[in-house]
Amino acid sequence: MNYLALHSISKHPLHFVNRLRKLKHLRILFGGREHIQEIEENEIDDLEISRVRGFHDLSNIANFRALTRLVIQDQIQLHEVSFDREMKVLEELSIWNCKSLARLTGMEQLPSLRKGFV
Repeated sequence: MNYLALHSISKHPLHFVNRLRKLKHLRILFGGREHIQEIEENEIDDLEISRVRGFHDLSNIANFRALTRLVIQDQIQLHEVSFDREMKVLEELSIWNCKSLARLTGMEQLPSLRKGFV
């Protein structure tokens, strides 16, 4: 399986994603959860988090070391996105309608970024 879309999966653990070694595209849509900390280092290259109630912590973004595209949409409680380690292949970053976003740091850690919308 290389594509997985999770719709409205409030409070269900995401540990099973770690066993999907060939997963390349992950979409988390609707439902409610505070974070995705259960997801360990992986080879996902396309991540979308959209309209997930209560989502406020993306501090494990460096676990997505193969990420080429990151889309974060309609995350009202997300206050910060920080790239604290180099993400060599991230080319596209889209952050839409995150009204509480106050800090976006570490952009220098994204040497391949070609397209960004914030």
